[in-house]
Amino acid sequence: MSAPTLRIQATQRCSDRLVEHTIWSPTLAATTSVRVLTPAAGAGGGPFPVLWLLHGGDDDLRCWTTTGD
Repeated sequence: MSAPTLRIQATQRCSDRLVEHTIWSPTLAATTSVRVLTPAAGAGGGPFPVLWLLHGGDDDLRCWTTTGD
């Protein structure tokens, strides 16, 4: 029997580099959202390193891309 997998339920393009995904997480047993910011055009070929930015208790998934500068 295979483990349950994360499922993308919706995708919204916020800009040319920013995409917001609504996902079902079997680990959380809930729907949540994540934002993915990709390198600018001309940044070279991948693969690229990953930096996970987690919001604090008072914010949401948008804080790093709206006020994080």
